[in-house]
Amino acid sequence: MPKTAFQTLESIEASRPFTKRLDELGNQTLNFEIPELPPFGQRVVTVTARLSMLGRPGVLFVAPESEASEPLVAQGADYVERILGELEDSGTRQESLERALAVHQWVHQNLRDVGYVSRDRGASYALSERKGDCTEFMHAALGLFRASGLPALGIAGFRVNGKGSILSAADYHNWTIFTDEGNSARWHLSDPHGDVFNKDERQYVAFRILKTGSSDITNSQRFFSYDPRVVVEMN
Repeated sequence: MPKTAFQTLESIEASRPFTKRLDELGNQTLNFEIPELPPFGQRVVTVTARLSMLGRPGVLFVAPESEASEPLVAQGADYVERILGELEDSGTRQESLERALAVHQWVHQNLRDVGYVSRDRGASYALSERKGDCTEFMHAALGLFRASGLPALGIAGFRVNGKGSILSAADYHNWTIFTDEGNSARWHLSDPHGDVFNKDERQYVAFRILKTGSSDITNSQRFFSYDPRVVVEMN
């Protein structure tokens, strides 16, 4: 992502020439063309990105409109209303951050991690079956955040430690960011899968804002090949 509430992309370099493409959410895709690739041949492309990470949310990030009608989120509407009713009955206070924390804790405590699942099953599955991987945790939280009046976005990327990291495909992760009422420029982080709430923002590097059907790449993909004969692997 060129810019979010927590990061700014200062520069990006690669070992091969590339072009950039932005989708309607501001997601940036790097396009590499390899004109000749012999049978069983290989090409290695190294990409280096330099980021400025903010320890606290920035005020210059203008998020794209988040739609509650997004299919993988909206399908869980019936479960969302019942769960919000349970939270209200339990005495959850109405301040926005406390409501958000209650949602975060409910998802973390009530969903069971089953390891990586290639198919994105959405909020309905997550809230009815109460299990999934980090994508289901994210969709469940999105449905609950939005239904409780807190604008929220699903984010895909990597959690890193330290100022420099080599990313591994296995570390690809989904989480949410949301805004509190009365100050829509202030964003907060919620990772119910890892039980991280409103802290450690420097460790979360966003690669994409997620929305069903927003691009050629699904929520689980990091890259896309236009030729089915080519296999692309990360690291």
